[in-house]
Amino acid sequence: MPAGFAVAHPALYRLMSSSLVCTLPAELTQWARRSLLLLARSLKPAGPDKAGRKEAVDINMDATIAAWAYIHGLVSIRIDGLFPADLPEPDWERLAGIIPVVLGD
Repeated sequence: MPAGFAVAHPALYRLMSSSLVCTLPAELTQWARRSLLLLARSLKPAGPDKAGRKEAVDINMDATIAAWAYIHGLVSIRIDGLFPADLPEPDWERLAGIIPVVLGD
């Protein structure tokens, strides 16, 4: 489950996703860029890009940011206890497997 780490380590997750990360030198935050690109590539299979280069990926940044925001929102709801206790508990694992669709132009 993508949120498993965050649920198990909420304080560390909050630190990793805080604005403090933006104050660090770029060489210390390479992992953030790599994880964003990994997410982007997982949304679209590898193949030639628009220029025809092999094994390149034409990244849809809108879809990537939508997926990132969706997962971050699910995690925040869980670790911050924002889901109303009087409602039936959602299937968090199923929800984590759903990726939002971003429609093209």
